[in-house]
Amino acid sequence: MEIEDLRPVLEALQRREPSPGSEPISPPSVEKLEKNQLSEDAAALLQWGRRKETLVARCFKDDPRPEFGELVAEAFRKRYEMLKEDGLSPDDVLWALQQHAGGDVVGIPNRQGAVLAVLSYFFEDPESTL
Repeated sequence: MEIEDLRPVLEALQRREPSPGSEPISPPSVEKLEKNQLSEDAAALLQWGRRKETLVARCFKDDPRPEFGELVAEAFRKRYEMLKEDGLSPDDVLWALQQHAGGDVVGIPNRQGAVLAVLSYFFEDPESTL
């Protein structure tokens, strides 16, 4: 699984807005934020990504490859473990995962929102190590 395979998901997320009332309104998991030692700023970014979490789930569900979502999850898990082993700070790990998922997203709000939606989706997944 190459992260490049995620491009169609990101492009779809950039074009779609969540249905009114369908986006999660709760903040990111406090337990996971504490476990990962993420800052309030990192929590705010993940909160922003939560707006389109349901769209991420739909993209993975609608993909013709039934294993696609799990392949992407595994790619993120491996990258996350590598970054932690490199000794990066928790917020730097989140930034590196953003870069890994979408490249340079600074200044492009809809692209950054799509990347954050994917990160938030996996962050909130109870099975995720993120």
